[in-house]
Amino acid sequence: MTRTFFEELSNESATGVAYKNVNLKKRVLSYFANVGNATIAEFCKELNLSPPKVNSLLNELMQDGLVQEQGKEGSSGGRRPNLYGLRPDSGFFLGIDVKQQHINIGLTDFQKNLVRLVERHPYELRNDKESLDELCRLINHFIKEFGIPKEKILGIGINLSGRINHTTGYSYSFFIFMKTP
Repeated sequence: MTRTFFEELSNESATGVAYKNVNLKKRVLSYFANVGNATIAEFCKELNLSPPKVNSLLNELMQDGLVQEQGKEGSSGGRRPNLYGLRPDSGFFLGIDVKQQHINIGLTDFQKNLVRLVERHPYELRNDKESLDELCRLINHFIKEFGIPKEKILGIGINLSGRINHTTGYSYSFFIFMKTP
């Protein structure tokens, strides 16, 4: 049984060809995310790989549901090449902006399209466990209400006001109620 890309990605013991393939797939996904759709020829040039290798990588990413054909590209002669790109519903990113009296929650798909936005949802930011639990409940409710599986959420960003350590993400202003020995 073959592993999906995310299973391969979480395999910390991968070495050799498996490690190289995961990194090549990451480069392909990164290219799609930053540049947009591309043909096999464009990937060959960008990744310095042969067409059969690029085709193999794209086929595996399509089997995992991350990539899809996006149609044909224009051509000045000869057969028009297939265009490949990210499948929008294959992954999502969640952004939460926490204010003193409300939160804003937004969801984008894998192609950076804003899928859903809830603004000014009532919420009271306090430095206690109940406030943190309520924030988690609101986020989970937002995800459940939209009906996407949690494993399709590839990243979550939380904007929290106050003094924050930019390196570790540690907040000196909120949710610091845990006692350390």
